[in-house]
Amino acid sequence: MEPPHGLSQLEIIILFYAAAQVSTRVSSPCASCFFRRCPGCQLRFGERHQRVQVFMSFDPGNNPSWTMAPPVFKVVLINVKERMNMVQVDIFWSYGIGAGLAVAAHRQIAKQKEVAVLASPYFSQMLLFLGLIFVPSGFWLLWEFSSWETMHVGDRNLPVWLVGLFAITNVSQGVLGFVICFHLIRRSKLYAAWLHFIAAYFGFFFILIHGWDGQGYQRFLSPDRAAFENWSWSTAATWLTSDVALTLYGMGIILLPVLGGMTVSWLRNGAREAGIRSSPLSILGGFFGSALVFAFGLALVSSVLIIQLGPVIGVPLSFIMILVLSHPRLGIGLWFYRTMTVATDGQLTRAAAKPVYSN
Repeated sequence: MEPPHGLSQLEIIILFYAAAQVSTRVSSPCASCFFRRCPGCQLRFGERHQRVQVFMSFDPGNNPSWTMAPPVFKVVLINVKERMNMVQVDIFWSYGIGAGLAVAAHRQIAKQKEVAVLASPYFSQMLLFLGLIFVPSGFWLLWEFSSWETMHVGDRNLPVWLVGLFAITNVSQGVLGFVICFHLIRRSKLYAAWLHFIAAYFGFFFILIHGWDGQGYQRFLSPDRAAFENWSWSTAATWLTSDVALTLYGMGIILLPVLGGMTVSWLRNGAREAGIRSSPLSILGGFFGSALVFAFGLALVSSVLIIQLGPVIGVPLSFIMILVLSHPRLGIGLWFYRTMTVATDGQLTRAAAKPVYSN
């Protein structure tokens, strides 16, 4: 007999362990189950309350996965599956920052052929941005708005190893994005590097819009867990003036101008050295347009297709749409690429996938 509700063997082991821990930390035995307190209400698990739900009684039969279980028991699910699905958008954003800054310095990187990636001054400045601005902002949100930062899956009682991993990935993914795009640029594959930038922001926005359950936008536009569980469009309107939103506005006033300024400055300097005239407003529009219009649009349409048509049809259609729109010769992504990177007509006639740099 298979485990109920599609639970894996690993989850069953976790459930038995959690049940044992709960049963040793509560009192008032319940006669209807083997727990010491009826799990139909909130149970104290360590220092936090976990919502539990009692499922059907289950006879394990002869399944070897259940040999350590009582003959008949009640399975209690303590949000295990939801916790295992938690995704942090910061991982994608960090990668996008690293990839985008490498693209911003593409002419300088291509020109300085003997400078290793770790010795590049642009790599050092990227690390400073991550360490001094991006990572502290993430920790601020994780500490002050733990539920919102974890998409209402976790709380301030997150395990310390997960907090440490959060800090590491906020830097490591930015480094990874910069290093990969650095080497793509050295191989004259600027358009491919730009697509890494787009892919990262696509992942970032897709999680915010769709998430893993189609409720990403509801999680994002809810200041706390209670608001998410009772979500409506009025919740979204309330969120706009919540403490979370006000904090994001304040952080954006610092983070976005610095990131945009670095991008525009590096791109203009590279174009100037190549003898190409460029407009800072045009470059800035290309940068934010690539992320906030092109990548966001792809994520939004993909989410709509998956919700309306189901994953079996929606995912392939989304994949085809992304391939067409980001094609170096046919897609509208080429316009965003050209505007952001100040690409020349000579580069574009070579299909943009393998541009030639002018020194």
